Amino acid sequence: TKYGELEITINLSKPEKDPKTIAAEKLVKATNYPKCLLCMENEGYQGRINYPARSNHRIIRLKLGDEVWGFQYSPYSYFNEHAIFLNSQHVPMAITSKTFEQLLEIVDILPGYFAGSNSDLPISGGSILSHN
Repeated sequence: TKYGELEITINLSKPEKDPKTIAAEKLVKATNYPKCLLCMENEGYQGRINYPARSNHRIIRLKLGDEVWGFQYSPYSYFNEHAIFLNSQHVPMAITSKTFEQLLEIVDILPGYFAGSNSDLPISGGSILSHN
């Protein structure tokens, strides 16, 4: 591609969550506010008992293809400028060919950055499967 060779790697570091927990979370009906930890509703949210505050989070909106997505710095900084791209709609995470198109579009928009994706499989750990 014009980006060079595409390399797919598997990160074998310790996952943030247990695979069974991730699989179970995917099945939970979203009924509360905010719907999940990634929803844009979290921007500026003051938090509550059993739900973390995101009062200092700010999300930059951008278009990826025909969808509105958000860019925010991660509350779990694994490295400098670790950021998250999230769909403005609360839709389940799914890795498709569109995912790769969006990753490449992100690199076009932010050429000095690297873009990657978590897995949509519960066994890998670390993903919130209820939100793309």
